[in-house]
Amino acid sequence: MDRKAASVLKRLNKLSVTLTFLTVRQRVFFVPSIMTFLKEPTAENWCEVQSNIRTTINICTELLETLQDTRLGIASKGFFGDLVLCVMQRQRSLREFLNMPQPSTSAELRALKDYIDGYPVLLNTLDKANAALNAFLDARGIKSPTLTN
Repeated sequence: MDRKAASVLKRLNKLSVTLTFLTVRQRVFFVPSIMTFLKEPTAENWCEVQSNIRTTINICTELLETLQDTRLGIASKGFFGDLVLCVMQRQRSLREFLNMPQPSTSAELRALKDYIDGYPVLLNTLDKANAALNAFLDARGIKSPTLTN
């Protein structure tokens, strides 16, 4: 394998690690922080939600930079479009979310609840794209990290 190909595979492995970190972090911190806020809509809990949003946006930015750097190596793969779309949509929606005031009315809290109720679908889409990326890497002799339940 030439140096360029090895470098792309190394960055793709980093992408997989970052995707795994993102989805786990969102399940462990982001979604629960919103659920806590919905149960107890205080300014302190909203600050925690915003902190988690900022962290997620930073991770999404890192993912998009890696996707940009490695796009020529994986753009033809089936998972690439879904992965780019999912990360870009997440980043865009979270930026909008970050800029909104703290939800306080029952309609605003309901909208937030509806948003977070649909979040597992987004996480599952990322998991599937990451699994396809891992299969791509495995076929090239690169073992990516996996989580067991």
